[in-house]
Amino acid sequence: MKKLVLTFSLAALVLAGTVSCSSDDNSSEQQQKQTLVLASVNGTDVTVNEEVTFVVTVGTEVVEGVQIEVNGKAVKNPHVFDEGGTYKVVAKKNGYNQSNEITITVSEVGIAKQLNLEASRSTVTVGETVTFTITDGVEAVTGAELFIDDTKITSPYTFAEEGEFHVIAKKQGYATSNRVTITVEAVVDDRPIVGTWIPVHVKVDALGMTVADMAYPKKENCDDDTLAFNSDQTVKFDYHEENCDLKTTGADWSINGSVLTMTLFGQAMTVDVVENSATKLVIKAKGTQFEALIPILVPDLASSIPPTLLGLADVQLELKK
Repeated sequence: MKKLVLTFSLAALVLAGTVSCSSDDNSSEQQQKQTLVLASVNGTDVTVNEEVTFVVTVGTEVVEGVQIEVNGKAVKNPHVFDEGGTYKVVAKKNGYNQSNEITITVSEVGIAKQLNLEASRSTVTVGETVTFTITDGVEAVTGAELFIDDTKITSPYTFAEEGEFHVIAKKQGYATSNRVTITVEAVVDDRPIVGTWIPVHVKVDALGMTVADMAYPKKENCDDDTLAFNSDQTVKFDYHEENCDLKTTGADWSINGSVLTMTLFGQAMTVDVVENSATKLVIKAKGTQFEALIPILVPDLASSIPPTLLGLADVQLELKK
């Protein structure tokens, strides 16, 4: 019996020692990680739209790069509570124990007036400017800030891309303004020459006779060549070689009345616009203006047309959309 009691006593001592060591290990691990201490500079009772700044410390040292979470969601610091209610806030950072939890109570008390936001226009095109006016319903409010989502903007504001944008105004001590929607549409160029054209016919007259009157020499089994006049005043001519390799040339273009100027192959060409509708474009000029294009427009005649005759020839090119 004494042997049995002794055996149980020894087992108990061994277990106690094991638990004690385990406890010491855990304690040591906890001590290696310091615990963050979270506090609110504004206190825990604030008002809607008040900017609240959080400070996180360990001992007497302020800890930077800490993640603040409000009701489990990461937020920026400082943080603006835009709705009344009760919020649980903690701080986290790798290598530290999570901070204490503080409760922020946000009330409507102290909000004097509601911001009212108005826009000079609700529908614009890309590149146009909108002016915003902020009042308290009666008088203009200075110092308020404008936001599109989380991006701060200024007034007047120029919209650089198309889409639908929602703008609000904020100021400490005021309720967030109504939301103003601005619709930005793409710029529509109503000049019929703008667009991509396919050359379809070439006519060459010289010395009172027609030298060539033929379909545009499209390369067999290749895609169509195209001449594009873009709304940003750039021009691009895509053409194909015999093996269908695509080549491109072009720089800028402008039009004044019926006189069109475009730069292709490094040559500034000035031509007359004979016809320009939504689906048909006809341009015409002396052969010297088309000199860089002659090998493409009339390849069979290009080598046999002397420079003097080129200056006397009238070249007409028809294109379609």
